[in-house]
Amino acid sequence: MQGRTSTGIVCIFGNCADPAKEAELNDWYVDMHIPDVTRPGIFPLCTRFENAKAAGGDDSPKLLAIYETTRDDPAAAWAENRKHTAPLREQGRISPLMKSTMVGIFKNIGAPA
Repeated sequence: MQGRTSTGIVCIFGNCADPAKEAELNDWYVDMHIPDVTRPGIFPLCTRFENAKAAGGDDSPKLLAIYETTRDDPAAAWAENRKHTAPLREQGRISPLMKSTMVGIFKNIGAPA
């Protein structure tokens, strides 16, 4: 996010369904999921974070992925992107290890500091 201005972001909080398989989840996310989600170009950038001190439950997610857009309406952009990503589950391209706990869609409300 540094050095660029996004008009909106989508934050996806989650956990690995099996903590013993976090490396497998990470490989899937980097090698398959990020390319699948960013391919349409609506959310071309993804940055991931880990909260090592989180408990990993629904109220304390360990993982965060932030997808950035330059579209004027991030909610509409996310809805449009979902049309491209919805078939991924049927195609076997969604890992059962990823358990999303919350999705937040945010619009930039000011110039970067």
